[in-house]
Amino acid sequence: MSITEIWQRKSDTELQQAATELQDYRPDVRTVIAAELVRRGIVDPGSVQELQLPPPSRDLLLAAYQVTEADLAINRTGRLTPAQQSRLQVMARSDARWVSGLAGFFAIPMYGLLYVLWQSGRVFDFRNGVGFSQVVLLGVTAVLPTLVLLYGIQTFRIYRRSRQLQVVKTIEGEVELQQDHIKGGVVLYWLVIGKWRFPITPQVNALLRNGHLCCVYYEPITQAIAAIEPIERSPLV
Repeated sequence: MSITEIWQRKSDTELQQAATELQDYRPDVRTVIAAELVRRGIVDPGSVQELQLPPPSRDLLLAAYQVTEADLAINRTGRLTPAQQSRLQVMARSDARWVSGLAGFFAIPMYGLLYVLWQSGRVFDFRNGVGFSQVVLLGVTAVLPTLVLLYGIQTFRIYRRSRQLQVVKTIEGEVELQQDHIKGGVVLYWLVIGKWRFPITPQVNALLRNGHLCCVYYEPITQAIAAIEPIERSPLV
């Protein structure tokens, strides 16, 4: 059954309720809901625009990234401003220190444990065959810390390259907000547009809603957002 058929079977009450919660639906579903509301005469075609999400505050979004309209004018030419370069370099340095430190703190003890296990014959003792427990031990003490260490090295390399920050790229589309909950009650916030996924602060997360149409200016080396600009939306139907 298609999306259109599903919503054609909904009652008027269900459609009206959905119209108040459009931000919770995917763009294609919102289009179907709006079209069905118009088809049944529940809303006038000219008023469909009113069903859209109110745009995010432009001023607050710009303030969240410490940019001005003059900065955006430069970003539209594909360049970062000196202030943006400085801010992104500070962020890259902070990430490099945190990730590299965490990688070293985790990898060194794991490699030490691997050495002890290797000496005791508990890891890949070919004389007695290779069991599941040995594979798990090798993964925890060798493979996992190596991956973490490589990530730390890559983060440090990005910081070294951040001295060359000059270019900014743009991507436009509907925003999808995601969260990752990790141990200790820490929440990581993400902004997704198409195949792109960017880390954002809780402040920016609070300013946006799923379905907001935005232009994201990002730096390609660090993959960090330099600015976010709301885009005025055209009617769904």
